[in-house]
Amino acid sequence: MLKGQSKYVLTQKLMTPLMMARQNLNIYQYIKKSAKQRLTLSKTIQDICKRIFMWLFQGT
Repeated sequence: MLKGQSKYVLTQKLMTPLMMARQNLNIYQYIKKSAKQRLTLSKTIQDICKRIFMWLFQGT
Protein backbone atom coordinates (compact mmCIF):
# COMPACT_ATOMS: atom_id res chain seq x y z
CA MET A 1 0.00 0.00 0.00
CA LEU A 2 1.28 3.43 -0.90
CA LYS A 3 1.58 6.19 1.67
CA GLY A 4 -1.06 8.36 -0.02
CA GLN A 5 -3.39 5.38 -0.34
CA SER A 6 -3.22 4.54 3.36
CA LYS A 7 -4.03 8.16 4.16
CA TYR A 8 -7.02 7.93 1.80
CA VAL A 9 -8.23 4.71 3.47
CA LEU A 10 -7.87 6.33 6.89
CA THR A 11 -9.94 9.36 5.86
CA GLN A 12 -12.54 7.02 4.33
CA LYS A 13 -12.74 5.06 7.59
CA LEU A 14 -13.19 8.30 9.51
CA MET A 15 -15.67 9.80 7.06
CA THR A 16 -17.97 6.79 6.81
CA PRO A 17 -19.30 6.99 10.41
CA LEU A 18 -19.80 10.74 10.01
CA MET A 19 -21.74 10.24 6.79
CA MET A 20 -23.78 7.48 8.42
CA ALA A 21 -24.56 9.73 11.39
CA ARG A 22 -25.67 12.52 9.08
CA GLN A 23 -27.84 10.11 7.09
CA ASN A 24 -29.39 8.73 10.26
CA LEU A 25 -30.18 12.25 11.42
CA ASN A 26 -31.87 13.00 8.10
CA ILE A 27 -33.83 9.74 8.29
CA TYR A 28 -34.84 10.52 11.89
CA GLN A 29 -36.04 14.01 10.92
CA TYR A 30 -37.93 12.57 7.94
CA ILE A 31 -39.62 9.96 10.16
CA LYS A 32 -40.54 12.66 12.68
CA LYS A 33 -42.03 14.81 9.92
CA SER A 34 -43.98 11.93 8.36
CA ALA A 35 -45.18 10.83 11.81
CA LYS A 36 -46.61 14.30 12.38
CA GLN A 37 -48.35 14.14 9.01
CA ARG A 38 -49.70 10.68 9.81
CA LEU A 39 -51.02 11.94 13.13
CA THR A 40 -52.96 14.76 11.46
CA LEU A 41 -54.12 12.31 8.79
CA SER A 42 -55.48 9.85 11.36
CA LYS A 43 -57.18 12.74 13.15
CA THR A 44 -58.96 13.81 9.96
CA ILE A 45 -59.95 10.18 9.29
CA GLN A 46 -61.37 9.94 12.82
CA ASP A 47 -63.22 13.20 12.25
CA ILE A 48 -64.70 11.93 8.99
CA CYS A 49 -65.76 8.64 10.64
CA LYS A 50 -67.36 10.55 13.50
CA ARG A 51 -69.28 12.73 11.05
CA ILE A 52 -70.46 9.68 9.10
CA PHE A 53 -71.64 8.01 12.32
CA MET A 54 -73.44 11.17 13.43
CA TRP A 55 -75.07 11.44 9.99
CA LEU A 56 -76.10 7.76 10.04
CA PHE A 57 -77.59 7.94 13.52
CA GLN A 58 -79.36 11.20 12.68
CA GLY A 59 -81.30 9.43 9.95
CA THR A 60 -82.73 6.78 12.29
